[in-house]
Amino acid sequence: MTARAAIGRIALPGGGEAQVQVSINRRARAIALKIDPTRRAAILVAPSERRVRDALRFAQDRSDWIASRLAALPPAAPFVEGALIPVEGVPVRLERAEGRGPARWEGDRLIAPATPERFAAAVRRARMARAMAAFAERLVVHAAALGRPAPPLTVKEMRSRWGSCARDGRIALSWRLIAAPAFVIDYVCAHEAAHLEEMNHGPRFWAIVQRLVGPHQAARAWLKAQGPALHALGAET
Repeated sequence: MTARAAIGRIALPGGGEAQVQVSINRRARAIALKIDPTRRAAILVAPSERRVRDALRFAQDRSDWIASRLAALPPAAPFVEGALIPVEGVPVRLERAEGRGPARWEGDRLIAPATPERFAAAVRRARMARAMAAFAERLVVHAAALGRPAPPLTVKEMRSRWGSCARDGRIALSWRLIAAPAFVIDYVCAHEAAHLEEMNHGPRFWAIVQRLVGPHQAARAWLKAQGPALHALGAET
């Protein structure tokens, strides 16, 4: 079981500080450290509450590594008025309107009624709804090609993967993928649909993916190159 236990800060080389989030995972055998590109923070995993201080010292000893990894992250792309944020690979301008009601898509604009303080949250909700509709449409197509009904779909924040398929057939996809070009979205949907047949990444699995979308190397290369930029969407500067 994993739960967030603490938030601390460490000093960085040359001045400045970095936020460090410490989680407890009682299954962990040792302290682990990684960078969360969405939160733009260092994440520590400790085996118990008693090891939290040890974990923070562990992070401080590796401050050079943390600083270099944080510096390598793409610039944050916050959801602010006037920003151009891609949807299915096409830049869309974010606009705020007064009043209440659902956000609406008008050509190359996303108009979200909200106060300035709630604008970013309204944009995120609108993008998640757009993602749900787009992903569900592709999953229907790919599942039908496999002779299966459309699988249950969840769209949510995913920090280490773009999608997952549970053994009961439930599929989860990252809402951030809605920013990717259509051919990338289609590949990820096909990838997870293929897991309905093969819960592995063996030759039979990749043969299914190839049957569903054809050559997929370009989509995989795009995700590898542009994935960090997707995690920067909605991040604060």
